[in-house]
Amino acid sequence: MNGGDRARQGSRRQNGPPTPSSGRAASILIVDDVEDSREMYAEYLRYKGYIVETATDGRDGLARALEMAPDTIVLDLTMPGIDGLEALRQLRRHSVTSHALLIVVTGHALKGTREQAMKAGADVFLTKPCLPDELEAAITAQHARRGNTPPRR
Repeated sequence: MNGGDRARQGSRRQNGPPTPSSGRAASILIVDDVEDSREMYAEYLRYKGYIVETATDGRDGLARALEMAPDTIVLDLTMPGIDGLEALRQLRRHSVTSHALLIVVTGHALKGTREQAMKAGADVFLTKPCLPDELEAAITAQHARRGNTPPRR
């Protein structure tokens, strides 16, 4: 665990969108070693009604993902320890996380990077700078394509 930075859950919003009959709000795990990026996305998505937890690197992200079985995992590619590509492969192979929507948000826009990420298991590839509302739009669109609307609080 990484102290106060590790796995923080947002506060409840009283006027958020309705939740499905299960009553469970959508959960999102954000894995990024850059605190500013991680917190910017986390705070925005919490504000929009999602349950959000964070992890600071690939190893921590894999552990958190297995603990919480999130609906969506957002991760960077370049991180210490286990990089984003290896994390994608492991997330896609594990029964707990194989169903999750996997979104890469990275500063790597080199030719071939997108293809590598998609081959490793990413559902969506976004390049930084990526505004939080663009990330949320991608989450909503992908869940709609899967035939479900991501539930929120």
